[in-house]
Amino acid sequence: MEDAYAVHTSVERERRDNRSREELIGRLRREFDGLAGLTLTVRQAMRLFNLEQGRCERLLDDLVRRGELTQVGHGAYKRPGKWEP
Repeated sequence: MEDAYAVHTSVERERRDNRSREELIGRLRREFDGLAGLTLTVRQAMRLFNLEQGRCERLLDDLVRRGELTQVGHGAYKRPGKWEP
């Protein structure tokens, strides 16, 4: 049986991680919104946002699931239809 402190610590860490994740999601969203036509591969996004590959892929995929990004050829990501010619 877990003690109350361990449960509390686990819940606090999860809240912090969720807050951190949403802050990163917001940062990615602002970059794609602020730079019309921005298209990034995972490797480019890793460098721009200073993220390790797995975390970067998860964040980008989360934005795709939310409908805020779309994945285009060669695994690149961009805002869907926003600045299409």
